[in-house]
Amino acid sequence: MIIDEINRANLPKVLGELLFLFEYRDTPVRTLYRPDDPFELSKDIWFIGTMNTADPSIALVDAALRRRFHFIPFFPNHGPMKGLLDRWLKREGEEEWVGELVAQVNAELETVLGGPHLQLGPSHFMKRGLDEAALCRIWEYDIEPFIEDQFFGDQARIEHFRFPQVMARFREVAGEAIADPSADDAPQA
Repeated sequence: MIIDEINRANLPKVLGELLFLFEYRDTPVRTLYRPDDPFELSKDIWFIGTMNTADPSIALVDAALRRRFHFIPFFPNHGPMKGLLDRWLKREGEEEWVGELVAQVNAELETVLGGPHLQLGPSHFMKRGLDEAALCRIWEYDIEPFIEDQFFGDQARIEHFRFPQVMARFREVAGEAIADPSADDAPQA
């Protein structure tokens, strides 16, 4: 059973006796609604709960819940997710510099925010035909609103992560890895 964004719910209310049964699968429980019929949780049922730790209002997890689950982090620049976007771009024959740019921004976000919880996920960029114009649209409508929420009231940081500034920093590091389309408009000598 998969429970998406498990940390958004009031789990004792939602799961009730199941919280007890997660930890003590061999112990039958008489539930409030069926007191005469003991209930036991089968050992072959797996419960997988996903969490989004980017939302600070729900980032903390109840100790009782933490005791009953193993926690496996999935961050874009770490563990099994590391390099996922790069592998997808290469496999699909898409512009590989996009993965490098996202990795650079994620490294900046991790440094500024002191941890990996607010990095950009790869799904925003796993699109065919992704060029700089398409990336700019994704950035403007998906990434910048997220950045504005995270740095609310800090205009300098918000500006630091606007697409033109991100591209300028990336071009400094990447050099010739990506051409500047505005250079095509320059007069030829």
